Amino acid sequence: MMDLRNVMRKWNNSLPSVATFRNETSVFFEISYTLAFGQIINNLAFFHAARTQEEKIIRANHLILSCNYWLRKANVKTKDSKPLDYVNNGRLPKGDLKLKGAESRRVPILALSVLLSNWLNGQGKADTISSIIDSMTIPNQGMTSDHGSKDVIWWDKYAGKRVPETIKTQELRSGGSFDDIDERLVSLDNDSQKRIAKLIFRNGVAYRWGNNDFGKIDDVGYAPFNTSSSGVHFVMDRRGRIYAGTLSNAFFVHSSLVGFADALSAGFIVAKQGKITGIKNDSGHYKPRAEEMVKALQRLELYGVNLSGVTVERLHGTHPLGGRVFSAADILNAPSGKWPDEGV
Repeated sequence: MMDLRNVMRKWNNSLPSVATFRNETSVFFEISYTLAFGQIINNLAFFHAARTQEEKIIRANHLILSCNYWLRKANVKTKDSKPLDYVNNGRLPKGDLKLKGAESRRVPILALSVLLSNWLNGQGKADTISSIIDSMTIPNQGMTSDHGSKDVIWWDKYAGKRVPETIKTQELRSGGSFDDIDERLVSLDNDSQKRIAKLIFRNGVAYRWGNNDFGKIDDVGYAPFNTSSSGVHFVMDRRGRIYAGTLSNAFFVHSSLVGFADALSAGFIVAKQGKITGIKNDSGHYKPRAEEMVKALQRLELYGVNLSGVTVERLHGTHPLGGRVFSAADILNAPSGKWPDEGV
């Protein structure tokens, strides 16, 4: 296998062209072209074609995420982890590898990742993969002073049963207010808890534990993810994991899905029998922009989702140009950080 330093020296310690990168990551007679590798190639091409420094930085961020996914997932076996203390076998389709990738590509992709980090550092940005990813997250902007820790129901308090519905809760919900009620805000606080809302993909189809309302604690296993036409909350955490759903029996917000943490993307997601059909930039807690929609689409692509049938809705009131529905391709091919109708 090629040595990392030799590859970087061969590239003169600068980001390679698409042609050079393709050549260095090829094996004689190899024809494999995984989604993840294809996404790296596309993002590298966009990086070199970027017209402004700001756009280059955004494309470099996309490249970091694509490379990081390949390096973490290539040739790793899937794990059918179960949430909380469930013992059901899960009923997921049999898993194989998260990503099949030629090991000969690992060093050039790692070299590209290192050079991207160096380049971003030279632009005054963070200089490690972890800190770069942290810099891409959007903060949870919806937590106000009345959302303090004393008001949070951590999920483990109610593990194994529904969040209780009280007369007071019903009154406050009907009146549109949750003031002065200490059981109003629910959060999934750790990985074991969050698995109940985590989307797991097999051949591009999304599965989630249980039925539409994951607040109903039943040992039901995984089922194709299904939503209404308006969709449900989704949040993509800094590792690219996508969580989706809501609780009908408690005050549940976007950031509840990830323990009130910052996120790479958020909004609403629409699915029919496991097939993702659309996403929306609808989140008052994260206020996602076009850039966050790109991150979500690229991650869905890495999970094998066919983006040709996926739409992206910009909610009315979230942009001066108003509400509009775009195709996934329109969003991915727009200038970095912009909606397709904003122009260059």
